[in-house]
Amino acid sequence: MIYSIVEHGPVVVVSLDGLVNYASSADFKRLMADIAPFKGRKIVFDLGRIHHVDSVGLGFLYVARDELGRAFPLGLKSPNESVRKLLELTESYTDFDIQP
Repeated sequence: MIYSIVEHGPVVVVSLDGLVNYASSADFKRLMADIAPFKGRKIVFDLGRIHHVDSVGLGFLYVARDELGRAFPLGLKSPNESVRKLLELTESYTDFDIQP
């Protein structure tokens, strides 16, 4: 998993690329350390370049949501069809702010 972090005014956009799964756990730990200074701000994960999210990857998104605080719901932007189906199947759409 590759990521970049960009501030857009009050919103922090984290663009992800590749796979979000067990194999990306080290990358996810680095990502969490890199976005820790933005805790309490609106954060959106852009999933437009994510090819696949498995159950572990979904767990990573919940960890991010919990660690970043709940002042704002964690945004998930541009999930592809398979990621959107996973979010619907697990009813995760109630826990995240999912944007087209």
